[in-house]
Amino acid sequence: MKFLFIEEKNHILSITLNRPEALNAFHTPFILEFLDAFSQIRKNTDVRCVIIKSILPTAFTAGGDIKEEAVLEGKNIKLFSKRGQACVSAVEQCRVPVILAAHGYTLGAGLELLLGCDITVVSEDVKIGIPTITLGEIPGWGGIYRLREAIGRSNALNLLLTGKNMTAKEAFHIGLVQYVVPREALVAKAEEIAKKIASFAPLAVENMKTAINGFDRYQKNIALDMESDLFEAVCKTEDRKQAMEAFLQKRSPNAFYRK
Repeated sequence: MKFLFIEEKNHILSITLNRPEALNAFHTPFILEFLDAFSQIRKNTDVRCVIIKSILPTAFTAGGDIKEEAVLEGKNIKLFSKRGQACVSAVEQCRVPVILAAHGYTLGAGLELLLGCDITVVSEDVKIGIPTITLGEIPGWGGIYRLREAIGRSNALNLLLTGKNMTAKEAFHIGLVQYVVPREALVAKAEEIAKKIASFAPLAVENMKTAINGFDRYQKNIALDMESDLFEAVCKTEDRKQAMEAFLQKRSPNAFYRK
């Protein structure tokens, strides 16, 4: 695989994000490769736990690929959103637990991916945020719905409307992450948790996750469809277009005009 390193050992499958030239930003080929990896996990009954981590020294991922998003048109806007949602859903609905080991910048789609994972371990240097508001758009990978579910309405709106980055301490305080460790201990901690889970009866573990995932599924599907529709509508606005151009040109955006 081109954008992922995959290694399986002792019933634990490790997926390492590997697109260093773009800070692991998710573009369509990356997304499709990620989906294929989780498709293979469904068939591999030897896997009992999954760890997702990054090859980069300074980041988990910068999020969605802004260069691709900036030129999305027509049906490709919603298609990008739906494929992104499929990535998060693939993690969330994976038959075995998925542990995220994140450090440095964990932004945009990275936070949305975090929300689909079962257990999250972060390093003390992590910076977690979803800065879509600064680009004139909204999250499209399920981040709005899942953030509200994970941290409550006010905490979600504070993060979404300000575009701020949270520290590890802040993310732990509101329950967004479960473990905070020094950078050098990040992968070891994730592996420690994975080994413990993998030591338990596999069917008990899988059915535990199935039970958790069964709650409010219908409501979630409606919410994700609505989020994708709103993402498409916002992406077609002139305000979003000029915000994207300003970001790519490394300048401040002009005034916005609700159009």
